Amino acid sequence: MVSQSVFPVFRSDRSPVIPSRTTVLCTDPLSHLGHLVRRDIPHAGDYLGRIKCRRNRTVFTDHHLTNLERNFDRQKYLSTKERAVLATRLGLSQVQVKTWYQNRRMKWKKQVR
Repeated sequence: MVSQSVFPVFRSDRSPVIPSRTTVLCTDPLSHLGHLVRRDIPHAGDYLGRIKCRRNRTVFTDHHLTNLERNFDRQKYLSTKERAVLATRLGLSQVQVKTWYQNRRMKWKKQVR
């Protein structure tokens, strides 16, 4: 996320002013607590569209894993509605459930071979 106080700034001819350095907030990949760190990026105009901060890895609880595994044993694929219900019941996002299922199916396919 780029600091909001920096952008947008325009010259009188309506062309944007790109600062020579920009501070970007990203989660620290070495921190298990997800602390934010500031990264100075020189010549921000070159990088602005390509800056991506990675999300922290989701740590599933035993409760989550037990329910997800039990559900997976019954059915390998979820409909959109089933995914939404399961995510709500477990307090996870639908994307987290979808990704867990994708990863679990790959693991299952490797085990079957």
